[in-house]
Amino acid sequence: MSGNILDNNHLGEATLRGKVIGSKISFTKRYLIDSQYIIHYVGTISEDENFIQGEWRIDRFNSGIGEAHRSNEDLMLELKNFVSQQLPLSLS
Repeated sequence: MSGNILDNNHLGEATLRGKVIGSKISFTKRYLIDSQYIIHYVGTISEDENFIQGEWRIDRFNSGIGEAHRSNEDLMLELKNFVSQQLPLSLS
């Protein structure tokens, strides 16, 4: 799998690359704003495919437990709103 996501934090959009085998998922995430770190995820997809639960790791010292929920929102509209808030309204 590959694609982009919009996190609900100040880092915003990130690229994803990974694989899904049955209910198991593993992927890496790299933020477009700060691509210094690659975050590795491994987890399990719920039966209804609306929830992922698992672990994340940046390096051997930074790791934790995380989860993700499917959103029915218009993510392109959300991304456009996010980007417009980051850009100055005028350059004068």
